[in-house]
Amino acid sequence: MTPSEAMGTSDVEYVLGVQKLFTLFFVTLGPIKLLGPFARATASMTEVELRAIAVRAAALATVIAIAGGFLGRALLESWQIPVFALRLTAGLILFVVAFRLVMQVYEPPPPHPAPGPPLEPPNLMQVVSPMVLTHYGLAALIVVLGVSHEAGRTGVIIGTLVVVMLLNLLSMVYVRPLLRTLGPVLLAIGIVLSVLQLALSVQIILTALHGLGVLTGHA
Repeated sequence: MTPSEAMGTSDVEYVLGVQKLFTLFFVTLGPIKLLGPFARATASMTEVELRAIAVRAAALATVIAIAGGFLGRALLESWQIPVFALRLTAGLILFVVAFRLVMQVYEPPPPHPAPGPPLEPPNLMQVVSPMVLTHYGLAALIVVLGVSHEAGRTGVIIGTLVVVMLLNLLSMVYVRPLLRTLGPVLLAIGIVLSVLQLALSVQIILTALHGLGVLTGHA
């Protein structure tokens, strides 16, 4: 590893510590984006059916995320993509996702569905993706694994991911009482986290551009 790559890895670990990793995974893979779609899709299910599909979906999403993350990292290493290029990719992904989440509050509400027969309950894969495991969340996981070159750092990433998936499981199991009692609070938390993610993405982009030599001075 070149000195610049080593510096880049150290900087990544500083920028994306445990708290920021948790924020990243909570926003891109966590329960805030999941509760509404899951509640609507499972409205016709009994509590027993809901809990069963929640457990299976959370377990399968975790396995797919970990396997996909390591497969993606292996491909990135085989292509020998520079660490700062991965940093820039991560920053751009986070920026786009966070910007969309922040701007959602200014979009018109969706139209009410026309009366008709009740919707069919979702199958397992419809819950796994994109409800629990989003494409941009998996992309973010691949990038942070790609810039991790220590077993301890990789363990922190996987452990943080598992914690967020456990929160997804609990949120799906208790989705109905959660939305009844904490719906507006959860929306506010999601907006705050999106703004923090937006700021984090800008910081990552600036440090990546600095490492690539596009910017000079301190990032």
